[in-house]
Amino acid sequence: MGFGLPGGRFTIGPTSMQANADAGLPFADVPGDLAGQVEAVLEHEPNHPDPVIDFSHSRWDRRPFGLRTFLRPHVGGLAIAIMLVIVETSLLHLGPLLVQLGIDRGVLAKDTDVLVTLALVFVGSVVLAALATALRTAFTGRIGERLVYELRVRVFSHFQRQSLGFFTAERSGVLMTRMTSDIAALTVLFQEGLLQFVRLITAFNRRRHNTVRHHNIVGAHLDANLTTSRAQALYGPGTEAFGIISQAVILLVGGRMVLRNELSLGEMVAFLLFLTSFFAPIQTLVQLFNQYQQGSAAITKLRGVLATEPTVPEQTHAHDLPPVEGHLVLDSVTFGYDPDHLVLREVDLEVAPGEVLAVVGPTGAGKSTVAKLVTRFYDPDFGHVRLDGHDLRDVTLESLRRQVGVVPQEPFLFNGSIRQNVAFARPDAGEDEVWAACTAVGLDRLLDRLPAGIDSPVHERGASLSAGERQLLALARVFLAKPRMLVLDEATSNLDLLSEAVIERALDTVLEGRTAVIIAHRLATVLRADRIAVVDGGRIAEIGSHAELVALGGQYAAMHRTWVAQTTAETPS
Repeated sequence: MGFGLPGGRFTIGPTSMQANADAGLPFADVPGDLAGQVEAVLEHEPNHPDPVIDFSHSRWDRRPFGLRTFLRPHVGGLAIAIMLVIVETSLLHLGPLLVQLGIDRGVLAKDTDVLVTLALVFVGSVVLAALATALRTAFTGRIGERLVYELRVRVFSHFQRQSLGFFTAERSGVLMTRMTSDIAALTVLFQEGLLQFVRLITAFNRRRHNTVRHHNIVGAHLDANLTTSRAQALYGPGTEAFGIISQAVILLVGGRMVLRNELSLGEMVAFLLFLTSFFAPIQTLVQLFNQYQQGSAAITKLRGVLATEPTVPEQTHAHDLPPVEGHLVLDSVTFGYDPDHLVLREVDLEVAPGEVLAVVGPTGAGKSTVAKLVTRFYDPDFGHVRLDGHDLRDVTLESLRRQVGVVPQEPFLFNGSIRQNVAFARPDAGEDEVWAACTAVGLDRLLDRLPAGIDSPVHERGASLSAGERQLLALARVFLAKPRMLVLDEATSNLDLLSEAVIERALDTVLEGRTAVIIAHRLATVLRADRIAVVDGGRIAEIGSHAELVALGGQYAAMHRTWVAQTTAETPS
C-alpha cells in the first residue's frame, strides 16, 4: 500500500513465538532449534527507547558524502579518543625507559631499593595502560557504533525519499549490499582501524550466458583477492623480517659500543625494546591495509547512493494537502519512462468526487502508468495532475500518501503478525478498529480458522497465505487507513474465480463513498465502475458507462465479448 506513514515496530518476543507455535508455523526467520536460545537472550536484553525520527522528503544533507564531512560533527569525541590513545601509547612506551633505568641504576649499580621501586612503577604503568586500553576500547566502540547507527539511518532514510523509478532501475541486491556489507566494512574501519590510522534464466535459455558471466565475475574477484593476498604476504613478513634484521644490527653495533663504554647496557636494551615498539604499529598498519581499502570502496559506493536525487522530489514550498473530496483531474498529461518513448500523450481525464473509474486496455497501453501518475509515483513530463485543484507536485508527499491509498496487484506483506500488517499504515489504531477492518472485508473468516487468530504470523511477502488472503489483508489495511481516494492496480488479476468473488465483495465495502481509479483486467471488477476509460496507444480512446460503450460497438465492446466468453469457459458446469 502506498502510504508514507511509518509502520509498526515488529518485535520478536515470547508472545509472537508462542503464536507461531500455536499456529503450527516456524518461528519467523529463526530455526526452531534456536528459538529457545533467542528467547533466553531476549530476556536479558535491555530496554531500548524508541528513536526520535526527524524525517523530511525535502530536507536532508546534500553535501557529498565522505569521511571528513561525516566525522566532522563528532570531532570532540574523536579528540578524546585520540587523547586516550596517546595516554595508552605513552604508558606502554614507559616500559623500555624503566628497563634501562633498572639495568643501569639497579642491576649494574647493585641498588636493590632502586630496582624494587622501578619494578613497582613498571607494574603500575602496566595496570594503568590496561585501564587506558579498556577505556579507549569502550569509548571508541561507542563512537564507532554511533557512527554506524547514523550512517544506517541516513542511508535508509535516503532510500525512503527515492521515487519508484529509482527502485525500478536499481537491483534490489545492490541496495541491500549498500545497507549491509558496505556499512559493515565501514564498521570495521571505524571500530578497529580509524584511530590506529590517526596515526528468469531457464525460460529464456540464458543458462550458458549467465554461467560464463558468473565465471568472469568470480574470476575477477579471485584475481583481486590474490593480488591482495600477495601484497599482504609481501608486506607482513617483510616488515617483520626487517624488524628482526634491525634488532640484529643494533645488537651487533650496540654490543661493541657497550664493550667500548660508549653506551650503557641499559640504554642498548631500551633501544632494542623501543625498536620493537617502532615496528609494531607498522605491522598493524599492514594488517589494516585491506580494511582501509574495503572502507574506501564502501565510502565511494555510499557516496554515489547518497548523491542520488529523488526523481519525484518534494518541493521546499510544498504544503499539506487538506482533506479532499476526491475530484481528480489529468490535464494534458504526457509522460514516458524514457523521454524518447512516450507512454501517455496529452491525456485529459476527470473523475468526480465519489466516482469509481475503471481503466482498461491492451497490455502496454499505459493503464498502470495512469495509476502511477495519480499516486505521484512519477511526475508527468508535461501537463498537470490535480486533486481538488491542488497540483500533486505542490503538496507534501506524506499528506498525499495519507489520503490516497493503493492496492497493487501483489501487495507486500511484512514479517510479523496479521495485526501488525493490517495496522501498518496506522500503528496507533486500537484493537477494535483493527478487528472492524478485518471484519468489513471478510478477513475474519480466515482469522476464525487460525489458532492464534489475529496474532498469527505472516511470513515475509505473505508466503504463508494464499493470493486471495493476501489481497484481503491488503484491503483491510486500506479500510483501516481510511484514504479519501483509492487506486487499485490490477488487484484481482491473479485470482481464481472463487477468490475473485470474495475480493469483489470486499471491494464493495472498501470503495463505498470513495473516489477510485481501478486498473482492471476482470469483467466483474469493471462492472463495478461508474464509468470506464479505454486506454490505447497512450491516449483515451473511449470513455463512458458500461452500457454506453457496449452500445458504441468499439474497442470496449470487443473486450467485453472476450471477457464474457472467457468467463463462461472458466465457470464450472
